[in-house]
Amino acid sequence: MDFVHRLSTCADQEKTDIKQALRTNHGRKLDELRPCYTDRFDVYIKLSLMNSALEFHDSEVGSVRRSGGSVTVAFKSVYLHRSAGRPGVDAGAGYVEPGELLFSDAQCTERGGACIGYVSEGVVSAEGSEFANVVPLPLNLAGRVSAKIAFTSGAVLEITGSAVSYMPTGASKFVEAYEG
Repeated sequence: MDFVHRLSTCADQEKTDIKQALRTNHGRKLDELRPCYTDRFDVYIKLSLMNSALEFHDSEVGSVRRSGGSVTVAFKSVYLHRSAGRPGVDAGAGYVEPGELLFSDAQCTERGGACIGYVSEGVVSAEGSEFANVVPLPLNLAGRVSAKIAFTSGAVLEITGSAVSYMPTGASKFVEAYEG
């Protein structure tokens, strides 16, 4: 994590709120340094190095594609947590972006209807590790992998394969700042 601290000379109360600073600066490119203000220091955080995680809940699947032994879950909108600490637990910001979960040497089953629309919960497992609803990014797991995604419609998608990765397919859009 890149942090640059310097003594703040500004006593402006509005700049003491990290949440407000995140809201104010969310529109800049992720590779730019962004100021976040605390009581005594101006803290510049390079967000591209922040911890990130995909949250299944509040994400929306647009399609499930099968091609040549691979399965792609294409999200119209993936909810992302970004935090200097633990994404989804510590203070940070929420973003949405289009993206894809790519499964290699994969098979999938759909139960209870079409597996598109809003997701209520999901789990990704790989070689003894299980990520329930919140999956750390970047994601690139190999070995015996599986995923189970439940939709608000009641449909369930189950996938098994030899690898899984996540790839954004568009720009991130700021949604909200949240406290830990």
